[in-house]
Amino acid sequence: MPEHRTQPRRRIDRVQLACVPCRAGKLKCNHEFPTCDQCQKRNREADCNYTERGLRYNTASRDFESMRDKLERLEHFVNRLKDSNTLLPLKGKAEANEGETKITNDDTTDFIGPTGSLRYKDNTTIFIGPTHWEALVDDLADVKAYFKEEGIDAGAAETPESASTSNFSIPSIDIVMGMSGPFSKQELLRLLPQRAELDRLVSTWFDTMDGLRTILHAPSFELRYSQFWQDHTVVSNTWLACLFAIASLGAEITGQNKCDAHLLSQAEDLRRLAGHALVLADYAKIHPRTVQTILLLIQSRLIRSHDVDNETWVLMGVASRLGMRAGYHRDPSISEALPPFACEMKRRAWLHLRQLDIHVAYHLGLNSTMHSISTDTQAPLNLLDADFTFEHFPPSSRPTDECTPNMYTTHYAQLTFIFGKIVASAHVLSPQSHNETVELFEQLEGWKRTCPTVLQPVPLESTLLDPPELVLTRMKLELLRLKCIIILYRRYLEKSDFKNEAKRCLDAARESVELHISLLDASELDGRLVDCKPYIALHVHDFNLAAMVSCWQLRRSGTGIEAGTAQDQDSTIGSLARACDSWLQRGVNSARAVRALRAIDMFVRQRKQPANAELLHFDGAGMAPFTTGSQYYDGTSNQASQDWFDGQDGLFDNFFGGSLPLDDNLLDFDITDMLDTGNQHG
Repeated sequence: MPEHRTQPRRRIDRVQLACVPCRAGKLKCNHEFPTCDQCQKRNREADCNYTERGLRYNTASRDFESMRDKLERLEHFVNRLKDSNTLLPLKGKAEANEGETKITNDDTTDFIGPTGSLRYKDNTTIFIGPTHWEALVDDLADVKAYFKEEGIDAGAAETPESASTSNFSIPSIDIVMGMSGPFSKQELLRLLPQRAELDRLVSTWFDTMDGLRTILHAPSFELRYSQFWQDHTVVSNTWLACLFAIASLGAEITGQNKCDAHLLSQAEDLRRLAGHALVLADYAKIHPRTVQTILLLIQSRLIRSHDVDNETWVLMGVASRLGMRAGYHRDPSISEALPPFACEMKRRAWLHLRQLDIHVAYHLGLNSTMHSISTDTQAPLNLLDADFTFEHFPPSSRPTDECTPNMYTTHYAQLTFIFGKIVASAHVLSPQSHNETVELFEQLEGWKRTCPTVLQPVPLESTLLDPPELVLTRMKLELLRLKCIIILYRRYLEKSDFKNEAKRCLDAARESVELHISLLDASELDGRLVDCKPYIALHVHDFNLAAMVSCWQLRRSGTGIEAGTAQDQDSTIGSLARACDSWLQRGVNSARAVRALRAIDMFVRQRKQPANAELLHFDGAGMAPFTTGSQYYDGTSNQASQDWFDGQDGLFDNFFGGSLPLDDNLLDFDITDMLDTGNQHG
């Protein structure tokens, strides 16, 4: 018979609980940490070391009761997940306060679920929500101490090797940036402008009044910029994309101020190079400065077109999702690993991300995708960039009413959050109650009461010694507040029982038109805001909104609050005509805004001048005579004008909150044939 050999039994490696010196000396070790009793007796504390497995096992054994509690909580958590109809409340109760969502600790729910975790690694944060399986890793960490680690990181999922694009004949394409083969880093570096030119473009943007510049710490950027010119390899692809985006903004601003076609073309090239660098960096993996760079690209596109197109809207959605994935909606203080410098910069980025998402969505007649997001991220501190570094952070901020770029941005963001709630209330499917309108108006008034005195509206002639940035901030805040009132109360214009509410809407529209005239005058040649023309052009849509409400008022010929006195009507007509002239002569890049300005101008001139006069037609870059025939357009008599109006269907879509249906009589004047109230832009 063949001889059967018994396989030797494999010995299972036991966990070595004793410290290394005690095991070598065969002493009875009490497994204490950091020094056992035997090593203390022999004065060899420095030599008392444990194996990694032994240390983890001992730690878990000492924390057995704590571990058992975690397992019980884990079991309870999993059982609740089995019930798909059960919602796990966040830790604390979310309360809205002037657009901010804060977390309080007065929740009386029996079960308080986890709120997720913010993980910090390689200067990047990743947020894991409470319903994701990775949220259990923290509770299971002690349990895993009994077993050998497999060396698997529970971080973001990586692309499988089998999914590599090299295995397919058709290359992948970036559907957001619109490119399939980005330039290599060497090619991008070769396409950089010369240093002297790049210095000028970068400094141009940092010297502007762009509130978005606070998302970058200027001293840190300048230091890395100097290192970059010494050695191009020290910077990442994401930082290179950020550099291209900043240069694009500098070229766009200078090009528009100087009407330089070469600079405007260069700005577009730099924008595209920034996109190439982002794709090369694999921006979906959220490297440092990824979200900030995308926000800079969005701002560059807005300044270029003076409008929001579909591509900009999609890019805004990408930035919002990446910001959420990076945990910007949770205050960085929940992670002890984040240094104060990183916490402050993330709070700044989240502030800009939220408010920009609201404005971009509004311009397309949509509700903000981030409106319902629960967030506890605190407002940034009122600090100048020179006040802090990565190594040194001050214990307190400057006074809240001290003028700094961050102070301007914070108060503008607070008002924007209220604006977002007003727009969202207009998008609800059920009619909004009057009490809800009153509550929103109270929030608006509450913001005005708490706004620092230095930011309250001041006549332009009284601002001779004020910094231009402060002057511009005051005007922007007041324009946004007036826009809030117009949108909030425009539905009362046709309701005779709410004359006070209708008056608020009409007064806000009139004040907005007058303020736009002041803003345009200040940005003319030799004006105090002449360098802000590219940013001021973005407000043309706000003017069109206010002008349309004023045109509605002019159309009313009956008695009542809507009609106004003859003197009031003459004043309104004069203001509208003057504002339209200013907007159209300076040039606006938004085609739909220009079409609206032309229509408003035609309507105003029809009421201002007698028939048989020449009607002026503007092309957005200048003024040129446009003869429509022997009469001004009266809605019926002139076929040439009628044909022009018929080609402008959908012109006034989205002026009152986008997807909000326009009332049949709201714009019931001579140019209503231009309206297509049932269609939406998008």
